[in-house]
Parts: sequence; C-alpha cells; structure tokens
Amino acid sequence: MAIAASKLEQDDLSALQARIQLMLSEIDLTKDMSELVESSIAFGELGGATADDQSKKLMILRERGDISSDELEQFIVAAHVEG
Repeated sequence: MAIAASKLEQDDLSALQARIQLMLSEIDLTKDMSELVESSIAFGELGGATADDQSKKLMILRERGDISSDELEQFIVAAHVEG
C-alpha cells in the first residue's frame, strides 16, 4: 500500500510541477511584477540576497494567490532534490 501511495504522491507532485512551470512561462517580469514584490526583492537584495528570474516569477505567483505557500514549498523542495 505504501508503494501505491508513494506513486500517487509522485504523480501529484509531477502534476503540480507541470502546472507551476506553465504559469511561470506565462509571466512577463516587466509587466506582471507588483510594487509589493518589487519592494520585497529590493529589500532582500539590500541584505546581499539575489533573486533569479524564476524566483521572481514564483514570488509573483504566490503574491497573486495563483499558488499556495504549501505548493510553493513543494515545488522548491522538488526542484532542489532533482537539481
């Protein structure tokens, strides 16, 4: 039963990744970035952090409510494990 549950979880994660990747491809950083996201990025950069384009796009998706915090976390963890 654990194997079946693991397969289901992997399928769900793959579907989540595909959904988020599609949304990321549709974001235009020059048009879709709100002042809040732009300010958050600038604040982080004051501390020495840098955000790549994918990170900025993920912040936009989260701020707009297109993805939940849990989905964002799952996507990031999966990308880190795969990378």
